[in-house]
Amino acid sequence: MLGESAYPEVRESIKQIVTGDESVTRMEAPITLHLGPTDILLALNIEFKDDLSSDQIEEAIRRIEAAIRESHAEVQRIFIEARSIMVES
Repeated sequence: MLGESAYPEVRESIKQIVTGDESVTRMEAPITLHLGPTDILLALNIEFKDDLSSDQIEEAIRRIEAAIRESHAEVQRIFIEARSIMVES
């Protein structure tokens, strides 16, 4: 299990949590890595609505992190990058 991705159901649940937040416009696929049996590292690239202030983005990030941790106690480390996501044409 060490070094493997989280189960697809966990990744899908995380995606639903993130995209369900009213401040999020889109996200890339979550990157997960098992550091131990009950320790998952999560990296997210999220695009937020353009009209949000930095304080509103901070609040959205706190809300998203709390929701993920509430649903998935095994996700112990969360890294979120708020950025513009490039769409390949």
